[in-house]
Order: sequence, then structure tokens, then C-alpha cells
Amino acid sequence: MSTEIIEVIAASSDDGFVRQEFMYGSPSSNAFTSTNDEMKVGYEDDGFGLTQYFWSFLRFTTIDIAQGENIISAYLQMKYSGYESSSVGKTVKISAEAVDDASAPTNASDVINATLTTSNSTWTIPTMSSGTYYDSADITSTIQEIVNRAGWVADNDMNIILHDSSTSGNWYARWWSHNKGVSHAPKLVINYGAASGDSETVYNTVIKSAQPAAFSPIDTCIAEGNR
Repeated sequence: MSTEIIEVIAASSDDGFVRQEFMYGSPSSNAFTSTNDEMKVGYEDDGFGLTQYFWSFLRFTTIDIAQGENIISAYLQMKYSGYESSSVGKTVKISAEAVDDASAPTNASDVINATLTTSNSTWTIPTMSSGTYYDSADITSTIQEIVNRAGWVADNDMNIILHDSSTSGNWYARWWSHNKGVSHAPKLVINYGAASGDSETVYNTVIKSAQPAAFSPIDTCIAEGNR
């Protein structure tokens, strides 16, 4: 039997983006935010020596998968908010922080200098419409690498990091973050267990802000099976 879990970003501090700047190839300054309604990934070159890279992070908490469990499939679901320049056909690298239990980043260095998984995936940006959720490239091997860590236990946290791998042309893609509201928040979908047989879906999120009518406005943990 396999189980599908859908993890939703639960708090403002659990997603955001970093702007990394270089002047004439040397590090210049960085900026970090976890309070913006959007996340960004991309690359900009002003033609006068200033280049900027945009990184996004998504921390999913209390992932109820046992250490060493077989991961059948995994991917992100992100709601597109718009783009600058042309992001179609550009590529985004998706990795995870290589730790047993990820803490929420609090500064740019926590993202840029994080030790990343050996496994990563490349997501080629398709044509997208604002306000629509899109599935990322498959990240099964990345999630498997984290779950296989000796120190991983059920209900630990994972930090997924997205960064540009198309350093040509000026572009960045934007997706809504948790700050836009839970109905816009990024999701992590993982299917695990036996590769064949019946399956069930479990929805996991911690409610920490005003929610749609379908949710209770108080802090609670939702787990709905057999959906």
C-alpha cells in the first residue's frame, strides 16, 4: 500500500527568497526576506558589472515519513504569480538542505551557504498563467536522500531550495508564498510505501493565520485520510 501526503507551508518564516549580488564578479551584498507575498528565482545582469541571483526556500514541517521509507514520487506545487522578462524555457535547480531536521532560515547565508543534497532536479519553466498551481520537476531522489539520512525521524522538517541555473538573459519567475494566504501557499506532494496496491492521501498543514472557510481559524493540525 502506498500513501500520498500533501504538505503545505505552515508559517511566514518557512518560505521566502534571497537576492545575492555580485559587482564585477566579486560578492557585493545580499538581501533576505520571509515576509514578501512572493518568492523569486532568476538572474539579472545590468550590463554595468552588477549581477543578481534570486534563491527561494520552502521549509515543510512535521513530515510524517519514517526513516528509510521508500519514496515513490515527490514534487512541489507552486502557484505562479507572474514573471519579469521571459522565464519560459529557463531552468531552476531544486535541491534540499542536507540536514536531518531543517530549521527555518533567518538570513541570506542560511540559504546561499546551505549544504545541499547530492541529488537535485532541473525544472524547465513552462508557459504559465498567473494564479495557477504548477507541478515542479520530479524531486523523488532528493526527498529519498533526506529520508535515508541516519538522523531522519518521522515529523522532522525539510528545507527545499530553488536557485537559477540559466545564467543568460535577464529573467526571474515569481510564485506566491505563504504570506499571500494558505490557499496560495506552496505544497510538497510525496507518495511513499509500496509501489503497487491501494493508496490513501493525507493532508498535513499547521494553520497559523486566517484561513478559508473550510479550515478552522485556530492553530490546529489537519490530517485527512482516505480522500
